[in-house]
Amino acid sequence: MLRIRKESLKPGMRLAKPIFTEEDQLLIHKGEVLKGPFIDRMKNYEVKEVYIDWHHKYPLEIMEGIIQDTRNQVKEQFKKSFHRLAEKENTEFKKIENLVEEILSEILDNKKLLIDLTEVRSTDNYTFEHSVNVCILAMILGKAIGYSKKNLRKIGLGALLHDIGKVGVDEEILKKSQRLTDGEYGEIKRHTTKGYELVKSLDLLCEDSRRIIRDHHEWVNGKGYPKGLRGKEIHPFARIVAICDQFDALSTDRVYRKAWSFSDVVEYLIAYQGEIFDSNFVQAFLQSFEIYLEGRLIELSSGKSAVVRKFNRSFHTRPMIQIIQKEAKGIIEREFLDLTKIHNEKIIKVYH
Repeated sequence: MLRIRKESLKPGMRLAKPIFTEEDQLLIHKGEVLKGPFIDRMKNYEVKEVYIDWHHKYPLEIMEGIIQDTRNQVKEQFKKSFHRLAEKENTEFKKIENLVEEILSEILDNKKLLIDLTEVRSTDNYTFEHSVNVCILAMILGKAIGYSKKNLRKIGLGALLHDIGKVGVDEEILKKSQRLTDGEYGEIKRHTTKGYELVKSLDLLCEDSRRIIRDHHEWVNGKGYPKGLRGKEIHPFARIVAICDQFDALSTDRVYRKAWSFSDVVEYLIAYQGEIFDSNFVQAFLQSFEIYLEGRLIELSSGKSAVVRKFNRSFHTRPMIQIIQKEAKGIIEREFLDLTKIHNEKIIKVYH
């Protein structure tokens, strides 16, 4: 079976799981072959995704993000407010607060215990998408850790503005594809203190949120910047955003490198917990997000295509999968593989 967004449904597709309304009323039974009226009926309900039996002659389409519409609206407004705020127009701050409230409302309304990471992230425009992605990730992680709505707002505001200091960095340095000189890297590093001083000078954000802007590049082993803080000297909100910032940055294409696979980024977080990242927060991050959700179409390092059949809670980057093959008569299901037992194969791409 395959998860797809409802906009991609076509008459003739067969449901692999029943569809329920938000009030848990059965809408359509498992096994039903979808017809035009059924598909039209779903438009009247808050059904965002469905599971279908996909070994018919239909394209392999994967659902879009659960909060894509909200993200797009936030990004467009944030683009405008970001630069105005950087020019010390603090009248824009209320708009930014409203953006965080929109995201937070959607996160708190989401009843799922686990969030699909590919639903959260988008990579259309790095500067602004990154800030919005980090904001969403950080508030989801904060919710999982157990912070109150008031504290989630603080986390969201600091996360959304965590890179505000980069407006004072030469754009050529930010977009440079070659290795940075020591002087250029020093200029990049100063964005943390510049951003902190900017929001402080405008009397914006509480100190908890400001510390996110200043300290999200601190390492728990004391080797980060700008102050070389260690362990619990680093504000917990900054420790949360440090994880989300690195996850999004590493899994996104940049001018100087290609995006890492989710598997590689997760393994990086695990490898450096206790050194760069707070170990407890890394574990909370891994428990909050399903890296490879059931039904997700993936590509393996061997070039084969597969579908995730079961997420592995113990080995997050090595789910149970099923190899698939596209032939003239449709999609053919092949053998099942447990990636925990196959060390020369890994997931390099997730389709969404």
